[in-house]
This record gives sequence, C-alpha cells and structure tokens, in this order.
Amino acid sequence: MGLSRAARIRLFNIFLSDFYYPRTTVVQGQKMLSGPATEFLLGAWTEFCMGRLDQYPGSDKFVFQIIGTWLESGHWHLMLDIWEELFEHRDLLPHPEKTACAVREAMERENTAYTFVGGRFVERMTPQEVKSVETALKTPIEGVKVHLTDALQKLSDRENPDFRNSIKESIIAVEAACKHLAGSRKGDLNVALDKLNAQRPLHPALKNAFSTLYGWTSDDRGIRHAIKDAENVERADAQFMLVACSAFVNYLMTR
Repeated sequence: MGLSRAARIRLFNIFLSDFYYPRTTVVQGQKMLSGPATEFLLGAWTEFCMGRLDQYPGSDKFVFQIIGTWLESGHWHLMLDIWEELFEHRDLLPHPEKTACAVREAMERENTAYTFVGGRFVERMTPQEVKSVETALKTPIEGVKVHLTDALQKLSDRENPDFRNSIKESIIAVEAACKHLAGSRKGDLNVALDKLNAQRPLHPALKNAFSTLYGWTSDDRGIRHAIKDAENVERADAQFMLVACSAFVNYLMTR
C-alpha cells in the first residue's frame, strides 16, 4: 500500500499548520523553534531519515527541503512515521484532538486505505469503529488503556505487525475491565465475567461470545482451534478484535 501525492501533501500541510508554524517564533528577524520542537525534528532527522547528527541541516531546511523532497520522491510512509511519533508527544500540538480529526479527514478525503485512530495509522475503519476505539482508549482504567494501546501498536506496525499478540492484548483489555468493575484481581476473564454477571447481569449471548473469544486467544485452555494453532492470523482478525473489544469495554463502562 502507499499514499497518493495529494494525501501526502495534505498530511504535510497539516504538519506545518498544526505543529511547525505554531512552534515558530521570530527572534531578531530569524525564525526559531522552541526546544521540544527542535528536539523532535532532530529526532525525526536521525531516526526516520537516518541522517548523521553532525549533518543536521537545521529545522527550516529539514522541513521545507528534505521532507518536501522525500514526499515528492515517493517516501510515502515518512509523514505517517512523523505523525505517529508526534502523537507519542502530543503536548507538542496545541490542539491534538482537532489535529487528529484533520489528519483523519485528510485520509478520508483522498480515499486512502488508512485511517488515523489513537495516534496510529491502521487500515480503513468506519467512523463508528474509530469512535469506539478512541473512546475505549480514554477509559480511566489504566490496565485497559495500556493493553488496548499495545494492541493498536502491534496492529499498526508497518514493518513487523504482530496480529496474534494484538488480538491477545485486545482480549486482555476486556479482562482488565471486567476485573476492575467486578472488584476482582484473581482468575481469568471467565471468572471475572461470572463475578460481573452476578453483580450486573449480562446478556447470555454476549457473555458467551467473549468467553469463547477468550478461549480462542488462550494458549492453555485446550481449545481445539486456539489462535496459536491457526496457520494464518490476518490483519482483519486483529482489527476486528480491537474494535469488538473496544466496543465491549465501552458497553461495560456505561452499564
């Protein structure tokens, strides 16, 4: 997969308007960046462009010449890498939620194969699926947040995606939510579901569905077709699990 020139330019323009220009100040007639923004660009130069530290061209030249030239010459993933790293340091963005919406709208407008969710680029999702994942990522339950974030990172890794473990992280996020809401620290998801069901009855089909999904992802429950035995675990499987588990977490949080 790749990105059209129009999509790359849109992402670059948002990078300028939402990150670069707001961080630029004029001192004695010269444009300068603040410390954290300068450090971010220096890191992008050494990590994404594999540039030598002693050959860093300076922020203006790097942004307008190096990145611009690379975008035009087909390094389509550069802006994806930069945006994902920026959202690891979202305090560098004046309005990160607004910026995330702008990035997502740019991808949709150019009909790309990607969407932007939780600060990562993944294959196309519906707006409802994006909202479900992003809502779950904002849960106050730290364990849920950690496991869903890990699931998303493993799913979105463009070099070494790990779909099996992304699926496992998604279901562990459900387990963390059930344990937290049931006030239980012991046992697995099935135990937590039983305790939660005793306190706040769940629809039997829904409870059984997640119990079965948990069995599929487990290595030690004797399930005949466990995920570890599957020859091919695909991106679609991992993405479905991320969305489904996020939706279940949101359901549990609002009951």
